[in-house]
Amino acid sequence: MADALVSRHIPALYNGISQQNPTLRQPSQAEAQVNFYGTVQDGLRKRPPFQYLAQVTTADWSTAHVHTINRDVSERYIVIVTDGDLKVFDAETGVEKTVAFPTGKGYLSVVGSGAAEDSFSIDSIADYSFVVNKTVVTATKTSPTATPTYYANWHQPGTWGPRRAGRYFNSNGAGSLTGTVNTWSDLPHPEDASPPSNGDLYKVVGYDDDNFGGYYVRRAGGVWVETYGVGANTSLDEDTLPHALVRESDGTFTFTPFSYTARQFGDDETNPAATFIGRTINGVFYWKNRLGFLTDENVVLSTAGDYGNFWRNTMTTLLDSDIVDVALATNKVSILKFAVPFNDTMMLFADQSQFSLSVRDVLTPTSVSIDEATGFEMDDSVAPVRVGSEVYFVSKAGSWSRLREYFVNDQTLATDAADVTAHVPRYVPNQITSMSASDVENALFVVSEKTGYKNRIYVYKVFWSGDTKAQSAWSYWELDADDVVLSVDVIESEVFALIKRGDATYLEKADLDVNAETLSLGYDILLDQRYEVQSADMSYSAGQDETTITVPYDLSESVEANWKIVLTAGTGNVGRLLDQTTYTFEVVAGNDEISVPGDITAGAPVVGLNYESDYTLSEQFVYNSDDMADTTGRLNLRTLTVNFKDSGFFEVKVYPYGTDFAADVEEVVPAALDAFTGRTLGEVSLITGEASFGTGTYTTFIDGNSRDVVIKLQNPSHLQAKFTSAEWEGKFTKRTRSI
Repeated sequence: MADALVSRHIPALYNGISQQNPTLRQPSQAEAQVNFYGTVQDGLRKRPPFQYLAQVTTADWSTAHVHTINRDVSERYIVIVTDGDLKVFDAETGVEKTVAFPTGKGYLSVVGSGAAEDSFSIDSIADYSFVVNKTVVTATKTSPTATPTYYANWHQPGTWGPRRAGRYFNSNGAGSLTGTVNTWSDLPHPEDASPPSNGDLYKVVGYDDDNFGGYYVRRAGGVWVETYGVGANTSLDEDTLPHALVRESDGTFTFTPFSYTARQFGDDETNPAATFIGRTINGVFYWKNRLGFLTDENVVLSTAGDYGNFWRNTMTTLLDSDIVDVALATNKVSILKFAVPFNDTMMLFADQSQFSLSVRDVLTPTSVSIDEATGFEMDDSVAPVRVGSEVYFVSKAGSWSRLREYFVNDQTLATDAADVTAHVPRYVPNQITSMSASDVENALFVVSEKTGYKNRIYVYKVFWSGDTKAQSAWSYWELDADDVVLSVDVIESEVFALIKRGDATYLEKADLDVNAETLSLGYDILLDQRYEVQSADMSYSAGQDETTITVPYDLSESVEANWKIVLTAGTGNVGRLLDQTTYTFEVVAGNDEISVPGDITAGAPVVGLNYESDYTLSEQFVYNSDDMADTTGRLNLRTLTVNFKDSGFFEVKVYPYGTDFAADVEEVVPAALDAFTGRTLGEVSLITGEASFGTGTYTTFIDGNSRDVVIKLQNPSHLQAKFTSAEWEGKFTKRTRSI
């Protein structure tokens, strides 16, 4: 068969990597993707940088529990819980907030040898965050007969039930029974020969055949009022129950027991304590105007609108607003660990099953049911997260992890959990410690504590176009080799990370918004640990003609050559990269300093750590009419053309004979390195003037067998590069013809 000139368009580069055989991959899937971020809207671009917010500790927070509070668009906080302590930081500035502990920090102590990251659960509702210590066994206590000692420190908004001290104690103590009657009308009247006295306690028992549990009434103020029974003066022990972290009106926080009501009606038989008493609480959530707790195989929801009340409100009838306490109906042990809102239900997760907490119309004690939805094993150390209309949870697979996507089939209404790591079965490591999601970006972020993977953030990006999944992309972001990512959490389009660098732990954030910019430049400067230098951080020495910059972190933890300083102000200097060969580094009195020639104090410099991004294209093939890869012919690739937009710098790197041989044959057929910049070839041009960006196409020559050729798109610069598509041309030779 004669040689044929062929070409193929690669319509997109945003579908991440695949570990399938290259013949089975989609054209938009790659061999490798590191420090790139792909979206359907903007194509493939270098990931956003992590901006320095604050050094939060020099202590070991590797096992801390991290929670974000998204109060509104202007107030967001990061909560750090360690064994015995709790801290709050402003998510935008990194400033630590004042937290008061009027009743101490006892509830924050982990019972046993567990880590804080696994021992706490937090759910936030407006200014209130409920903190659960999953190692503390809950208890009841004899109710006080007067206002509780710590009543002033308890927190409950008036809109969450009456704030009345009498709800939190039983003034009549244990009491003694005056008598029993069958019905309300049988109670003593003032006209009787022996009229009732204030304080008299009667039980209305009904008749044997009416299946009536009975109730108690006490004479008070000349009338009969429903009350609790003899010895039923019971309160929930607030010291063993979830506490409240409250944002006060002055912007400070208070950590204190929440206000849980005492039993006001019935007794141990007719109004028993909730099933979480005597057990640990595994999770807390808010749903349909009720506060919910997960304990063993039970779900317990407070009375409607009264989040501290876990008792019935009368024994004369079962109210729709009463406490809901429902157990699983399953033949296997299923300890509930997590609850995630899903459509109109609440999804409940155990280690081997997933359940649906459903209601008929209005949530009442009689309208609720728990049904088993699916039976997939899950890693119960990682909380599931919701992205749009799907819920994602992690399953273990030996040394690796699987991520499952829980969904409801619109046609059959059946539930299932698809494996979205099926095409990357050996990519996401096990020992996952943190998973968070962004509804805005339709993205998940996963962190592992597995050795060799601690400096990575695994990213799953998804996009639905109607009923078609247009994007299902895996990649990872990689930080400096010695960094340890302790946790990630996402608020809208901002990724907040707790990162251990050297001997300190830092709070940093990355902005996923494609329009993010640095200091109103109109574009983002892509440097990790990016620090916007303040005037107070700089000093100019006229005698030495150099400017010294003091930075708030340890520069020695990274290779000095990887640090960059970029000017953001000054005529002809906006976006200018200062020559890295002129930097001098020094540690003076514990402060790290960088000195550079000249006076740059008016240049509003930005300091940060350079990071490289790498995208390796999959092996390319010629496809037949059945869209099957032809593997019997020889495809010699001649050129590759990439379409880019709004790009300041990138590289196309070609290894004609594969990476193992490139260095050996470089003098004969060298690996071609083509650098694009909006101004002139070579990144050195960025030192001499302002940054500029361009949109267009770039063609590089290959001349190699497609089975051997390795093609990389790379960006080692602090400027952005965006790729929308690519196309290759080649010569295809085949000795036979298919029949």
